[in-house]
Amino acid sequence: MKIGIAGSGAIIPVFIEGARRAGMEITEICGRPQSMEKLQKLADDYQIPVIRTDYAVMLASENVEAVYIGVSNYMHYSYAKQALEAGRHVICEKPFTSNYAQAKVLYDLAVEKHLYLFEAVMNQYNPLYGKVREALGGIGELRMAELSFSQYSRRYDAFKAGEILPVFDPDKAGGALMDINLYNIYFMVGLFGKPDRIRYQANIVRNIDTSGILTMEYEGFRASLIGAKDCSAPCRVSFHGDRGYLFSEDAASRMTGFILHRNDGSEERFVPQDHVPGMYYEMKEFLRMHDTGAWEEMKQHLDVSLTVMQILDEARNQAGIRTDFEV
Repeated sequence: MKIGIAGSGAIIPVFIEGARRAGMEITEICGRPQSMEKLQKLADDYQIPVIRTDYAVMLASENVEAVYIGVSNYMHYSYAKQALEAGRHVICEKPFTSNYAQAKVLYDLAVEKHLYLFEAVMNQYNPLYGKVREALGGIGELRMAELSFSQYSRRYDAFKAGEILPVFDPDKAGGALMDINLYNIYFMVGLFGKPDRIRYQANIVRNIDTSGILTMEYEGFRASLIGAKDCSAPCRVSFHGDRGYLFSEDAASRMTGFILHRNDGSEERFVPQDHVPGMYYEMKEFLRMHDTGAWEEMKQHLDVSLTVMQILDEARNQAGIRTDFEV
C-alpha cells in the first residue's frame, strides 16, 4: 500500500519505521510551507521521494492510496474528512478527533464510501494486550484496576511561562486526558467496553487539564486511571482479583511485559517474542484488515474509538473543558 504522510512532528519517524516494517511504501510527505526544513530532513533521512506543501495536491496523487495523519489534535477531523472525500483510506493518529460528533461524521463517511478508517492506538494491537485479556481469567473475580501514566511534558515549562502550545490549548483539543490518559481509557474499553459511570477529577490550569484522575465504574469492579503531563512517576497497569493480580511496570500505551501472580504464590511472566518498531503491530493489522477485506472487524475497532470519544467528551464536560468543536 502506498502511503502519503500529513505532518512533520516527532511521531512521524515512529510511524515510518513501523509502517515500513509492516510492508507499507511511503511515497509522499506533506506539511506547511514553514515546515519545509523539517520535511526535507524527513525526506532525506527516510528516502521519501515527494514533498508536498499542498494537502489537496497530495490527496489527488496517483501514488497515494492511504493517508497517515500526524498533525495536531484539532486538525485530525478536517484532514481525515478531506482524505475520505478524496477516496483515500485513512490512518489517523490518536486522539481520533476533537469530540464524538466529529468522530461520528468520519465513521459515517467511511462506511458510505467503503473506505478503511483506522485510529492509530498502539495498545489495541500489541500482542501482549491479547495476552492480558486471556490472563485476566487467572486472577479470579476482578475487583479493582489501576492504570497510571505520568509523563512530564517537554512543553510544560513553556506553558508555565505563559506560552500556550497546542498540547495545552483548550481550543485545540489539548490536555492530559486527550494526550496521556486516553491510552488508559483505551486499555479499559478495549477489554471491558463502556463503563456504567465515569468521574473525572482534574487539575485545571488556564482552562485545561494538566493532570487528572478518571474513575470508571463497571459491574462488580472499579478502575482508577491517572494521566499527567505536569509531573512524572513510575507507570503501571494493575488488575486486582480475588485469586491474584496482574501487574506491569509499563505505561498502558505500549506494554512490554507483565506478571500474573496468584494467591498461592505461583507466577507467570509474559514478554514479547520479538522487538519491533513502536507502530509496527498496528500498521500490520491495518494492512491485514485492508488486504483481506476484514470490513466488519475494522468497524468493530471504530466502535471502540467512538466509545472512547464519548467518554472523553463526558469527562471533559465534567471538568469544564471545551468540547464544542465544530463539525
